[in-house]
Amino acid sequence: MNIVLTKKTTCTNSTVDACADEIREKIESKFNCKLKCIKKENGSFTETHGSITISHLAGDHKIRLMFYEKSESANEAHPEPRKKLSKIPTESEIKKII
Repeated sequence: MNIVLTKKTTCTNSTVDACADEIREKIESKFNCKLKCIKKENGSFTETHGSITISHLAGDHKIRLMFYEKSESANEAHPEPRKKLSKIPTESEIKKII
């Protein structure tokens, strides 16, 4: 499931990472999900429920969320295990928290 949102906010080149982390962490915390894949010490990756991409434009941020529609083990196409959320949040639910 793909969701595209716009958030009116401004950040600078020096704060872009903190801005992205803040938006992602709000979504992850509220909906008990993981949107950022992290490589573990053993070379495997953490399980995720989807992904997030943020375009930091002046005054408007375009946020693209993708939630997995089925669970899959890691494979050649994607190194991280993917897990479908039991309840995928709606666009309006996400807008309320960001």
